[in-house]
Amino acid sequence: MTDKDAVLEPAGPGPAPVSRAIQPWLVKLLRSMFTSNEELRQFLGMDAGLDIDGDVPDVRQPKNDYAAGVADILIAGGHLTRDFFEALVKARPRRESEIRTFEKRVSHPAFRALWLVTHSPRAWLSLVAGLVVFAVVAYQLGVEAHRARVVLIGMDPDSFTYSAWTLLSTGLAGMVRLGWYALIGPLAGLGIERTAPVLLAGLVVVAVLLLRIRRTRAALVWLAMVVPVLGCAMVLYANGVGVTDIVMGPTPPDRSCNPGKSLPRQISFEVCSWLENESSVNDGRRLALAGVWGWLALASGLVMWLAVRAGRAVSGTSPTSRVWRRAGVAVAALQGVVFALLLPQAPRAFAMGHWGLRYPRVARVHSGCQPALNEVLQRARATGQADRSDYVCRVLHVSEGATRDVVILVGADCPPGPNDARPGETYSVTLTPPDSAAGGCVLDIGDIERIPNSG
Repeated sequence: MTDKDAVLEPAGPGPAPVSRAIQPWLVKLLRSMFTSNEELRQFLGMDAGLDIDGDVPDVRQPKNDYAAGVADILIAGGHLTRDFFEALVKARPRRESEIRTFEKRVSHPAFRALWLVTHSPRAWLSLVAGLVVFAVVAYQLGVEAHRARVVLIGMDPDSFTYSAWTLLSTGLAGMVRLGWYALIGPLAGLGIERTAPVLLAGLVVVAVLLLRIRRTRAALVWLAMVVPVLGCAMVLYANGVGVTDIVMGPTPPDRSCNPGKSLPRQISFEVCSWLENESSVNDGRRLALAGVWGWLALASGLVMWLAVRAGRAVSGTSPTSRVWRRAGVAVAALQGVVFALLLPQAPRAFAMGHWGLRYPRVARVHSGCQPALNEVLQRARATGQADRSDYVCRVLHVSEGATRDVVILVGADCPPGPNDARPGETYSVTLTPPDSAAGGCVLDIGDIERIPNSG
């Protein structure tokens, strides 16, 4: 019996916890199939070809107890194979539908996973290790996503600190949202960010069709040409989501959003315009660009899988055939190297799609935090200007779960900024709460707004 023939692997000695879930079904099936214990014993030994005479219960037991004992042996010994069910169908052809239904139920991947986890210590270790790796990846995605959003504004990432739970939850949200952005991207975008998923899908579909008509060598050649195409696409994508210092960045000509004649410069300038100019169209294009990451990742994974599959499908024992098989592995490995260029762009894509430059406006702060700022906000509320989007001092909360409140101020009526900031210049302030501000400095926030660019 090979591994692929087994519905359940042998459990070894000892009780099988999962047998409590399957045993009632199997006992009912055996009792309905065979009229006597002796008939069931004969089937196991002759028709099914199982050498378990020394393990089966005494045939003089009641029918229900005998069937239960046989069911335990079949489950614990890993005898529920395809051959066993084929023999059962031959013995009772009129009950084939019932037998096949039971076989599908037992061979379901979820049931196999449950069986392995409850029987194999190594499976438990693998499950725990997988969860740990998943948590570490999510945590690191959260770290890099917060760093990317801060760099996008033009601030120092080291000025923000977060709790471990904040970083982990951000990473988990990033995994979900990147998939969601990939789904809505073709509907939200307008230009290349909308057609990119179709183009990527077309590249993969051609390879699939070539494999379907058994043109394996042509498929390998096509996949080898797709790899540099995806590589160029990833480089341009990295340039698009890699814009930085939009609000508080350096002055020209070093600013990454400056226009230029080269294609990377044009892409950066276009993406910056989506971030700086607030509109539903630009927000949609920003989300669609973030979703392209998912399509690039999916295309890369499929290219690697198809390359390996095409290499294995090459028939023949000649040296040329062996070269083609190795070429499949080489194409998959090369695509894996190219895919490594895409991984660092995941947090940048998430930061661009989830935050961009949109943050909640601060409506009220604690009286003990930045008295000058508190006075400006009080005056705005008293004059009815606090709810106006064109208010001359806009205060936006950019902490996003950080341990300390950080706000960005822009406007001519804002308090004097650090380092002799000019009136109207955008600058950030870290609010230090006094002992009386147990809940933090920011007491009330308003609508989500785009950070205006004073440069």
